[in-house]
Amino acid sequence: MILAIANKKGGVSKTTTAIAFSSILAKKDKRVLLIDIDPQGNASTASGSNIEYMGVYELLAGEELHDITQQAEAGYDFISADSTLNQNIDKLPNIGKELLLSRALENHLEDYDYIIIDTPPSMGFFTISALIAADSVLIPCRANRFTAEGLSELWENIKTVRRVYKHPLKVEGLLINCTDPRTNIAKQLIPHFEKTAKEMDSKVYKSMIRRDIKLEESQLVQEDILSFSPNSHAVEDYTAAVNEFLGE
Repeated sequence: MILAIANKKGGVSKTTTAIAFSSILAKKDKRVLLIDIDPQGNASTASGSNIEYMGVYELLAGEELHDITQQAEAGYDFISADSTLNQNIDKLPNIGKELLLSRALENHLEDYDYIIIDTPPSMGFFTISALIAADSVLIPCRANRFTAEGLSELWENIKTVRRVYKHPLKVEGLLINCTDPRTNIAKQLIPHFEKTAKEMDSKVYKSMIRRDIKLEESQLVQEDILSFSPNSHAVEDYTAAVNEFLGE
């Protein structure tokens, strides 16, 4: 299964979610590949990327997947990205460029139980490529008005990908994170998220990721939260979310 982690809004913990899901699934003995298709490369850095290694650009350019795969200490494989990705992408052929990721992965679907794609906070080439390649998309959200308002735009983009590319992309769900569900703002916005999820024929995950200073600390030292603070609330909450994703 290929799962894209996407939201047009920045600061909604897409990368944190991608790394947490990859780490926890690997801990459950699942074969996991994390693909960082965000030129910021934060998922790559947190995974321990060797900057000399080839990455996602080379994958799109036709390099064999297993020749550019690295392994994180948390037990998952990953393909890295960095700031040169934006510069190099213009070297790829223009026609059908957005289909290159999907085609690069199609011969490796049996190699992994889950392929997770971390996307940038925009609906440009990289995110579109991820949505075309993915079976479903998980949407991390913050319980604030800006995130809530941006969901309708993302939904329109998902419907466009479905229509233009004849691709039955599923919305896996909305995952609310870095929030306190007891606050008034959360109580006011959660019904809005639930209404939007219903329009997407999807759901809001019952497992919400609580605010946890350990998450911020792990990001400062560029380490995945499972390794940095295995007994934190964040790991407890993300584990519950992964169990919900797996139907456990």
